[in-house]
Amino acid sequence: MESLAAVIASAMREVLKSRDQRIATLEQRLALVEQNAKGFRYRGVWKAGEMYQPNDFATRDGSLWHCGMATDTQPGKSEDWVLCVKRGRDARIKP
Repeated sequence: MESLAAVIASAMREVLKSRDQRIATLEQRLALVEQNAKGFRYRGVWKAGEMYQPNDFATRDGSLWHCGMATDTQPGKSEDWVLCVKRGRDARIKP
């Protein structure tokens, strides 16, 4: 029969192995986020004919768009852009 210490040691090895795998996965994901965050830029209102790079942001018709790949296409007209914030209604002031 295994001693109690051996059973506990075996269980701890499994727990620590699982933890180490989760940490390695999180470190890889963090590195990817940090790599992609370096290029974050707000480019202002979208302009026809300009090239936009991944992680550029631009507004068009009151909405904010994120550029996912190098493109010169208009936001909303291709899959190169993702809508981040949709334009709201104009505020109305009641008299």
